[in-house]
Amino acid sequence: EGYIPRPANSFMLFRSECCKLQREGKLVVKTSQQDISKVAAEIWATLPMDQKDYWVQMAKLAEAEHKSKHPGYTYK
Repeated sequence: EGYIPRPANSFMLFRSECCKLQREGKLVVKTSQQDISKVAAEIWATLPMDQKDYWVQMAKLAEAEHKSKHPGYTYK
């Protein structure tokens, strides 16, 4: 109780999207979280910068939302 999680960074948001695609059957990998993370990391490493920039912007939006919900939050 009272725990506030850190805002997600760009890779974590990208990985969440990969998990969503896995559930929808659009990304076919083994179903373990470890396997999904490995595939997401491989895809992330090959993404062009313009596509990574999208996820960086999404992370900035998530951080701004986090700051508005939890003013004065500091990572411990």
